[in-house]
Amino acid sequence: MIEQQIAVLSGFQRAFKLATGRDLRRDPRRSSHALARLAWGEGAETRQAPGRVVNISKGGAALSLAMALPESGLVRFRLEGGDSETWIEAWVLTVVPDARGWYRVRIQFLHPCPEAMLAAAIDEGSKPEPDVQTGGMTAE
Repeated sequence: MIEQQIAVLSGFQRAFKLATGRDLRRDPRRSSHALARLAWGEGAETRQAPGRVVNISKGGAALSLAMALPESGLVRFRLEGGDSETWIEAWVLTVVPDARGWYRVRIQFLHPCPEAMLAAAIDEGSKPEPDVQTGGMTAE
């Protein structure tokens, strides 16, 4: 009898795979190469850094920037080009230098990313990777 109950429970447990990693995300990340800009306050000045979106979701984004920014705090994010001048606020989660001397920045939006901005960033992900410094496209 006990062996039967164990077999039933074991089969039940195998039927449901636990969510891990990406499966735990409420909003899936989508790849992108869209040009973007971050802005933040530094004393009385507003600093800005151009970069490119690596991936984006309704909840946040990862960017590659040529310059460092504070490792925490509030920033504003927007896509470059197009008609959008919309900035959205975000918290800096991490700033990590890479081997090229650039910085991988992860941000979490304070409010969900607007659908139009998300669609524009994802659409840019299907194009060749842009050259952030010139704004042009790199040859592949």
